[in-house]
Amino acid sequence: MEIQHKIISTGAAFIFILISGFILSKIGKPYNPLFFNIHKLISLGVLIYAIVITVQIFKCAEVYNPVYYILLIIILLSIAAFITGGILSAKDNAKEIILTIHRIVSLLILAGVVILIFLQAAN
Repeated sequence: MEIQHKIISTGAAFIFILISGFILSKIGKPYNPLFFNIHKLISLGVLIYAIVITVQIFKCAEVYNPVYYILLIIILLSIAAFITGGILSAKDNAKEIILTIHRIVSLLILAGVVILIFLQAAN
C-alpha cells in the first residue's frame, strides 16, 4: 500500500476511535464492557500501526515534509490519550484534571488528523 494511503487510513482509524470514545463518554459509567474493550484494543492497534508507519517513513523518506511531523505529533498525543484513558478506566475516582487532559488531547488528535488528511489530499 502506498504511504499516502497508509497515512489516510490511519487518520480515518483515529477518527473512528475518537467517535467511539465520544459515544462511550455519552453512555457514561459503567461502560458497556464489549464496546469499551473494542475501543481500547482498536486504539492500541492503530497506535502501534501508526508507530510502524512513522518508523518506515523516517527510515526511507525525505523527512522535511510537514505531514510526517504531524503524524509524529499525533502519535505522541495518542500515547498521552492512551495513558489518560487507562487511568480513567482504572480509577473510579479519577481526578477531573485527567478527564480534561484526555478530552483536550483527543481534540488535538482530531485537529491533527484533519490537517494530515487535508495535506495528504492536497498532494
